[in-house]
Amino acid sequence: MEQQSAVSLDVVALRFGADDTTVTFAVAPRQWDPFAGELALPGVLLGRGERLAAAARRAVHGKLGVPDDAILAVGQLVTFDEPNRDPRGPTLSIAMWAVLGHPAAPTDAEQSRTDDPAGFEQSDGGGSGIVERAGGDSSAGAEQTSGDGSGGAEGPGDSGTGSAAGPFGVRWVPFDDVPPLAFDHTMIVEVARERLAEMLWKDLAFTRALIGEHFPATRAVTLATALSGTRPDPGNLNRTLAAIPGLTRTGERLRTKATGRPAAVWSFTGASSGER
Repeated sequence: MEQQSAVSLDVVALRFGADDTTVTFAVAPRQWDPFAGELALPGVLLGRGERLAAAARRAVHGKLGVPDDAILAVGQLVTFDEPNRDPRGPTLSIAMWAVLGHPAAPTDAEQSRTDDPAGFEQSDGGGSGIVERAGGDSSAGAEQTSGDGSGGAEGPGDSGTGSAAGPFGVRWVPFDDVPPLAFDHTMIVEVARERLAEMLWKDLAFTRALIGEHFPATRAVTLATALSGTRPDPGNLNRTLAAIPGLTRTGERLRTKATGRPAAVWSFTGASSGER
């Protein structure tokens, strides 16, 4: 009988807290071969009958130690289908995004378990969106590589390895300084960055989860720069923000630098949509 490709997920888990100077994403060392000890995106094999959003949350929780209430939003990015990406056999990988933020305050009984191994506390917002992209699109080239979902499902008790970064060895890295990653995860990150930059300001669920419900214009500049790699023109960005449904300029100003004019403050109105 012909062997079927495994289906896996790899997650680009983002954080962009109020005090962060840029957007970062999480990687952690693999516990099992292949590529044991090498940094990789959190990933898992898709369970039978499991929804993609549920699997993405499982990967972030199991590989990064992030509690579910700190996973603000998840969505789909790109499918990678290069058959030789995993030395163990053909694996179809679906790249997902996730935005991480503040977990709920622990109860007294839970306090002893809140070691925060992933350092996920620096993001705010809510909701999610999904952008689907077929893996067979050869015009982009990058669509035909794949991520470590089979690689992410490392083995029994797989939850990452310990390091100086915490019990899970989690490292938060910016898009402009990506370390060597296992499998083809470097390619996944490159493609994800492009897709996320395209989604910003258009997919409001993703945007609101990452930037928060209220933000100064300087934060919008920082976010756009982190995802696109290029600082946006202030005038064009202001026009983009003004055209977003449900986003208004409050009239308030917030000083974000020691010198210069205080930044305009923008605010979303209405509830953000949930996962879909």
